[in-house]
Amino acid sequence: GPLISAARLQQFQAQAVESHARMVAGGLITDDELRAEFAKYDIDGSGALDREEFKLIYSVYSPVEDAGKAIDEILAKYNMLSDSLISYQEFCMVMLRLASA
Repeated sequence: GPLISAARLQQFQAQAVESHARMVAGGLITDDELRAEFAKYDIDGSGALDREEFKLIYSVYSPVEDAGKAIDEILAKYNMLSDSLISYQEFCMVMLRLASA
């Protein structure tokens, strides 16, 4: 089944819209806020995001039909450790990219 409930997904999406609007307006997102965001999506608490957890972020921040393909491309581009997991540092780089999209 899904990683999180539909209601939780809606909550995540509302928060994403808010933080994206702030970034577009030139507001800074603090390290604490980024860490909280990372922890929110690290559903299993492993300290890294797996493909499904990352897909969840992507579906919240960048809803597209063929998310799977886009996610594979981003994982290939940003996953410097080549372990199919997104570390906090890699997550920050992806979030910067999504913010400027």
